[in-house]
Amino acid sequence: MDTAIVTGGAHGIGRATSMRFAREGYHVALVDIDGPSGARVVGDIESEGRQASLWTVDLADPVAVEDTVSRVVAARKTIEVLVSNAAIIHRGTARTLSVAQWEEQLRINLTGSYLITRAVSEAMIQNGAGSIVHVGSITGIRGGTERVGYIASKAGVLAMSQSMALDLAPYGIRVNAVAPGTVCTRLNRHILEDPSAGPGIAKRIPLGRVGQPEDVAGVIYFLCTPDAGYMTGSIVTVDGGITASA
Repeated sequence: MDTAIVTGGAHGIGRATSMRFAREGYHVALVDIDGPSGARVVGDIESEGRQASLWTVDLADPVAVEDTVSRVVAARKTIEVLVSNAAIIHRGTARTLSVAQWEEQLRINLTGSYLITRAVSEAMIQNGAGSIVHVGSITGIRGGTERVGYIASKAGVLAMSQSMALDLAPYGIRVNAVAPGTVCTRLNRHILEDPSAGPGIAKRIPLGRVGQPEDVAGVIYFLCTPDAGYMTGSIVTVDGGITASA
């Protein structure tokens, strides 16, 4: 059975991605600092007769990340897929965001993605193949307001993905990224489900609706299949047409 590591797998896009890969026959190694929520997702996967394991780790800790990946490899022998999704967001502008908040977002969203990819890529090199998908954001392409640190980190994730794609292509490892638009997750559900705000947001999206985590999970899964075997270094927007309409 192939193994897929999904970081930030306890919530939102990460949860939907974990469920999708499990349903497609993968053993999902769910990585999340939120142990209780991660355990619930593992339970949901196992209730469907699928396989998963939980690995609680701070992705900003290089030693912990290396150790976790080593233990996953020891348990599973090979890692075929990495979905690097874990991220946090602090709202703020260049004038209001604190230095501590700026650094925390870069440490988790960007450095954390780098660390887990670096560790997993070594295992994939030994296997001679692998697929890595980083979860960015359309704000990393076109900007946005009041999320300066988050947007900077996601722009970094997208650029890093393309650089890694070139570095790892000789080893048979493909690296792509998805850039979601407005997706209903726990971070923004209170706004999107607000009767006074939510409908207006949906109207600004060409497809006329807000995205769901499963919309993004389906694209992530596709990028890891043989049908996407000639894709590497790609940034795939999953945004209901927002980027095209800009």
